[in-house]
Amino acid sequence: MNINDQFVSVEEAAEISGLSTLTIRKRIKSGDIPHQRFGKVIMIPREKADEIKDLRKALGLRVAPPAPRGRPVKDQS
Repeated sequence: MNINDQFVSVEEAAEISGLSTLTIRKRIKSGDIPHQRFGKVIMIPREKADEIKDLRKALGLRVAPPAPRGRPVKDQS
């Protein structure tokens, strides 16, 4: 079994769960989300990211990818 089958990155976990990467990192720091560190890379068990997504759906919370960041582009017309 490949490590990519068992773990996801913080960014992938955010995409799967519909949470921001900042929220994922805060939950890791508080101990709410278990993680494994491989060198400098933090990985989260895939089933935990799926559990967060399922919980958000059960609570009726929005499960969507994070909104785009940065300044909007103004039309120069």
